[in-house]
Amino acid sequence: MPPDLDERIRRLARKPVSVCPDAAGRSVISVKDIARLSAEVGMAGKALALRALKMGIIPERYVRNMDTLSPADQVRLLKSHAAVIGLGGLGGTVTEILARAGVGTLTLVDHDSFEDHNLNRQIMSSEANLGESKADVAMKRVQEIDHFLDVHVHGGYLSEENAHVLVQGADVIVDCLDSIPARFVLQRIAGETDRPFVSAAVAGMSAHVMTIFPGDPGLEVLYGNPLDAPEKGIETVIGTLPQTAIMTAGIEGSEVIKVLLNKGRPIRGGILMIDLQENSFELMTLD
Repeated sequence: MPPDLDERIRRLARKPVSVCPDAAGRSVISVKDIARLSAEVGMAGKALALRALKMGIIPERYVRNMDTLSPADQVRLLKSHAAVIGLGGLGGTVTEILARAGVGTLTLVDHDSFEDHNLNRQIMSSEANLGESKADVAMKRVQEIDHFLDVHVHGGYLSEENAHVLVQGADVIVDCLDSIPARFVLQRIAGETDRPFVSAAVAGMSAHVMTIFPGDPGLEVLYGNPLDAPEKGIETVIGTLPQTAIMTAGIEGSEVIKVLLNKGRPIRGGILMIDLQENSFELMTLD
């Protein structure tokens, strides 16, 4: 570490000039200044952001996270690693949320490419990227949001053989899949590696979200014996609407952040059942 690094960060820090009540009384440092300093001293931008936060200087990109999140919370997120499996209607939006919140390392997995029928709900899809790998598009999107984050992508299928490798090092495993057997694989890997597992599914205007810790009741409550579970859910019959997918992804992303911060009350030991047709949100406890 350069001996004068802290002083150089202090010289770059400033009081925000924009109208931003969240930043009142704080010193901040801009994206451009962190990038410039990173190039000058040969130090990763994420490491510089962490250093600034520990000095009480807020990277300006995170200033609107304050004070719901503290500087210490932001440090913890930057040091965290989430594995998002599935990058469609749920996973694309969850990835966007985690990148903007400042989760420092993201592993993103999806074998698929964008098609026309994804355009109604998958936030990373566009007419311009039809035919492109969802994993590659997701990596590009994260880098556009915050190029200081560490992103690992895998453009193949999740399987029994590679699941352990794909989630290696992750603090939380995030299920955004549309395959029920694959969800059970992820849940088993989470249990075997003692990691929390956040799962969600969407169909029509209904959805559910669960946060499962090792030893908790899990997907069996919904689907029964994994050997008897169907390949797909009811979304293959009634479709998936954009408002349901995006709202549910917001809740799933919130669960991931709460788990990483050990802050707030996750949906644990229960299932949040959502029905937007009736504006019904019901938390069902699992005994």
